Amino acid sequence: MTEASASSNRNRTIPTRQTIALLAALAVVYVGVTLWLGRQLTFYFDECDFLTRSLTNLDDLLRPHNEHWVTLAFIPYGTLKALVGTGSYAPYLLLLTITQIFMALGTYALLVRRSQLFALFAYTLLLFLGSGNENQFWAFQVGFVLATGFGVWAMAAADRGRLLLAALLLTAGAASSDIGVAFIPAVAAMIGWRRGLAWLALPVAAFGTWYEVYGRAATASERMFAPDQLALEPGYILGSVNHSIGGVTGLGDVAAPLILVALTVGAAVALVRGWRPSGLLVGAVLGVIALFAVIGLGRAQLPIYPPRYVTTAAVFMLTGAGSILPLRVAGRRGWALIAASVLLGVVALTSNGLAMREGAHTQLALDQTQYRCVPPGP
Repeated sequence: MTEASASSNRNRTIPTRQTIALLAALAVVYVGVTLWLGRQLTFYFDECDFLTRSLTNLDDLLRPHNEHWVTLAFIPYGTLKALVGTGSYAPYLLLLTITQIFMALGTYALLVRRSQLFALFAYTLLLFLGSGNENQFWAFQVGFVLATGFGVWAMAAADRGRLLLAALLLTAGAASSDIGVAFIPAVAAMIGWRRGLAWLALPVAAFGTWYEVYGRAATASERMFAPDQLALEPGYILGSVNHSIGGVTGLGDVAAPLILVALTVGAAVALVRGWRPSGLLVGAVLGVIALFAVIGLGRAQLPIYPPRYVTTAAVFMLTGAGSILPLRVAGRRGWALIAASVLLGVVALTSNGLAMREGAHTQLALDQTQYRCVPPGP
């Protein structure tokens, strides 16, 4: 790459005022829609745990929620509780929207070097991802979203050669939710076998230490990370990937297998013809597999695929799709592929945007059950 082309590539990643204005406008619309649709929501289920924890209690900061290390998820939630109390759910929804924007911006930063247009599409889809509605209307999910945000920003840092920063972000992701661990193999694939791979010992050691001190006893008592789940893992991973493809594309679980088969066959043919996937694409594939492998260690016995898992899968899927955009397909096949991709993007945005309203209604119905939280008194 010449010096002029390298300079041009760097300039493409620096957002213009118009781009910043567009990103900000989309974020404002997203926040407004979320707060309006969620105006009747309240504290629910797992949230009861966060409401009873204290920022001044070390055990509350470090003990797991189910199998998850949630220290960095609880700190902003607990700080908000201390500042504004529990009289209104709106501030907690606002906190969740901020973490969603943080995650979507990380995805944009990772993909903009490949295609600014696709990066904008991915940013918009992640904000209005109705198929992941639990992460939009249940403030407790700040942990999943924050872990995903730290993870994708780690991928963006690794893509720019900032390996120490990537390792620190991966550590923060693991300390927000165990799904943050899925980003470690993703970043490892991006780095390759260079010397910088040693930096990944930092998040691995941090999570391993926490698990030995705090996580092991809790997971054993709740049958999380159980060895007998391993036989169920392949089916759970495949089912989860299929469900996530259906949600992200808006085509549903019935059409998703066709997409999965087409992608698998296409990749196999391309490999035979000499195509070699980029580290980012390999990382995205490993990441989505690792995501559902981690979840499946404690959940594979449950034949359900909740919306909360779709958001992180969407980040990996969009990252994988964005990684192949520099690939040129000539002739009529190229135009047909572009047309099909644009149509799929329109369907995905429309379907997920409409699903936000349904997701808010679903969460409101759940809030009225016996699992509704009654915030503790002062």
